[in-house]
Amino acid sequence: MFFLLFVAALSLFSLVLLIETTQFASQKHKSTYRELARLSLGTAGVITTDVALILACFGAMCSYLVIICDMLVPLIANWTGVCEELVRLPL
Repeated sequence: MFFLLFVAALSLFSLVLLIETTQFASQKHKSTYRELARLSLGTAGVITTDVALILACFGAMCSYLVIICDMLVPLIANWTGVCEELVRLPL
């Protein structure tokens, strides 16, 4: 329970920092993740932000596909009346 509250507090703190830096940066530049990373950390910040966004999108896509696959196999087996093992594709 403590860990959950700790992560929630860190998330809130990071959102507050993001809003404050966006307000500061929007006076001179456009406020995107890439621009904020460049202003605060330089080229290393841009690369780190890009890699983090790519990994987050890839992880979300993989979990989405796993959930869809787990939901569709019983559904297809139910619709077709075929045993669930026959519907499942070998990986």
